[in-house]
Amino acid sequence: MTKTIMLLLSLIASEAMASKNQIAAPEAIISEATGAIGVLDGARAIRLLKDHPPSVFNTDDTALRKCILNRLDLKQKVAIPEQIESPIIRQIFQSYMIYWRASMNDSSNIAAYHGALVQDLQNAIGRPDLATIEDIEPVLQKLLSEAGYHSLQGRTGQLRELMVWTDQKERTYKVRLPEGVQSTRVMMMDNFISFGWYGYHSCERSKTGGWATKDMIHLVVPAYKSLDDESFKVSFLAHEAQHFLDKNRFADLDGWEWEYRAKLVELALADVTREKLLKRFARSQSDDIQSSHGYANKQVLSDLRTHLQVDDATALLAVPSEQLQQAALQLLKADTKRRTARGQAEATE
Repeated sequence: MTKTIMLLLSLIASEAMASKNQIAAPEAIISEATGAIGVLDGARAIRLLKDHPPSVFNTDDTALRKCILNRLDLKQKVAIPEQIESPIIRQIFQSYMIYWRASMNDSSNIAAYHGALVQDLQNAIGRPDLATIEDIEPVLQKLLSEAGYHSLQGRTGQLRELMVWTDQKERTYKVRLPEGVQSTRVMMMDNFISFGWYGYHSCERSKTGGWATKDMIHLVVPAYKSLDDESFKVSFLAHEAQHFLDKNRFADLDGWEWEYRAKLVELALADVTREKLLKRFARSQSDDIQSSHGYANKQVLSDLRTHLQVDDATALLAVPSEQLQQAALQLLKADTKRRTARGQAEATE
């Protein structure tokens, strides 16, 4: 309230200052909206942005607000990247973007929109004989490769994915994790044409930072301001290296379990980014186990509250950094111990 009053006084005192300070924490509104998009709650993102008129934001965020609302609007044309000239590839992009938007507006009917996506892609590539998305995706990858693109298909969270980029190079990192040092190959990807469904609907404000396979980590370079700061070293490199480690130890984990363990690693290592991480987890929670990041966020915060005996996620912000790190580390080690014991028991049966 005090901050709001101060900003209002600034508005009265100086019209020039008004253009820079029109509302308390306008970035929080954008963050809430992109957090809602991350858990496929497009309706909430629309409400958040429409409840705050363009005059609330600075020039860049006014444009971002308009872009997000347009991309969520079922009446608008989808924004196919202009540099794509091939009619077939443009049709492929259009199919995914229509599917993403429909799912964002009505996540309870994702299965129906998935069926429509398969049909649209069959038509786009002229292959009605390919009955499933798993049959279709290798054909899409080949078409994109022939046009000079690298691509990722598969699934991110609940939605089928399409990320497309042109440049990549490999590098090896030694990553210090709470449970040991992991030597990790990293494919550094740049010059993106599509950041996938999260990047598209957040108008590139929020992006998937990368992903891990059994062989290497894939890094979305534009998702990070620096490759030397804690945000990159902890929230990408350590997070994904933990996935890399776990994929070679625990083959039967569900999606949210991979994320649960990697998010505990982030909190066990984070110092200057601790508050940012807690707030990000808090605004992107989900009760849907298929929403792997959102569900993992909720479980991490719940387990930390229980372990530290605090009432809510906000109270976690007041916990000293070292105490929070230790709590996250203890939860991670307890989880590892349970899974290792279970694996050993199953091996002897």
